[in-house]
Amino acid sequence: MKRMLPSGIFSLLILVFLAGYGPLRSVCDLPEILVTRTDDIATGSCTVTSCSLRQAITAANACPGVQTVRIPVGAYILTLSGAFEDANATGDLDITDSVNIVTEGMPVVDGNNADRVFDIKAPAVVQMTGLIIQNGIETWGGGIINWGTLYASKVVVQGNHDRIGGSAAGVYNAGSASFTHSAIVNNVSFEQAGGIQSHGFLRLDNVTISGNQGYGIMNGVGSGVVEVEFSTIANNPGAYEIWNALGPETFRIGNSIVAGHVVDGNCFAPITSTGYNIDTSSLATVFRCGLDEPSDLNEIDPNLLWLGSYGGLTPVRALDIGSPAIDTADPARCFGSDQRGVLRPYGPACDRGAFELNDINPNPNATVTPTATPPGTPAPATKEPYDMDGDGYPDGKDCNDKDPNVHPGAVETPDDKVDSNCNGADDK
Repeated sequence: MKRMLPSGIFSLLILVFLAGYGPLRSVCDLPEILVTRTDDIATGSCTVTSCSLRQAITAANACPGVQTVRIPVGAYILTLSGAFEDANATGDLDITDSVNIVTEGMPVVDGNNADRVFDIKAPAVVQMTGLIIQNGIETWGGGIINWGTLYASKVVVQGNHDRIGGSAAGVYNAGSASFTHSAIVNNVSFEQAGGIQSHGFLRLDNVTISGNQGYGIMNGVGSGVVEVEFSTIANNPGAYEIWNALGPETFRIGNSIVAGHVVDGNCFAPITSTGYNIDTSSLATVFRCGLDEPSDLNEIDPNLLWLGSYGGLTPVRALDIGSPAIDTADPARCFGSDQRGVLRPYGPACDRGAFELNDINPNPNATVTPTATPPGTPAPATKEPYDMDGDGYPDGKDCNDKDPNVHPGAVETPDDKVDSNCNGADDK
């Protein structure tokens, strides 16, 4: 088992390392800025023995060049209230200069339901790995708002909200953002995108977007371009899984699963398929995704299980035994690993979506918590499953979670063109 150095020992090693390089002029001289305390402190400067996360971000903003901030496992709750300032003094963490955020374990950065969590300003280039971002709230982007360039890997954005009249509870992207091996789940929007709203460039690779109240993804007006590969967008209880305001050529998707809105359709407007997708939309609705490559599977149930860790660090929708997604992805793009880090292919071919079925037995009761939660961590503000129409069947089990008369076991009216009992057909 990999052992992590205690923060005090790590700091001592940094001091020893610097001994051969003359006196330490500032924290900018360190090879990386180590966060050593979990409380939210803004005043004063970072030292090798006392540095809060907010102080570390402030130091990285001020230091020349690209800094590295290391965050040990723990719960970092943003308690300094005060929104609408961009100097990183209160409220959200304002990043104004390029920085690499690395972690030990999966630390939790919690917005305390007072402000958003991260505000990335242009032209900053931010790389973050291994982080849980939760309980943020703001008009645009409760978890993250990005105006610069963001590369996020093994990141969980969960339990964030937008404000009434706003949009994008989880992530608001107005720059360039790339998420890999990550999950954006259980965020709540009052009006628009529960998961991600993007007006810039967005790439998702091995990502799960599920359980968000509102659209899963919204490609908004402007110059938005979205690329999705080996991802699962499912059971986001809003009007659609995907809301694409621009032409179909601006939203490209391949080897992925779009599921949840069978009767009403998963996509507000057509998107472009690069092949090997699954769309559960009924062929009778005009709001299907328009995935028309020969390798695409339309009006097909992918047999997804509930959100869980399934041996990984980030929550994912596992494939049940017998899923049509198993071993049917594009052989030419079958490489790398799934969202959890399981090498692809596991078996004769890759699986569609963010999950590669392996020897870990899928467990429908698997925990949503990606890793052992540090003591004192507030619970995410929302949880799965969500029963939007109140008929006792949550969205993952209900083929139309907007109509309480439609659910498994409901009385079927013959030839009414409605699958009332969710058996996949209009019984005669």
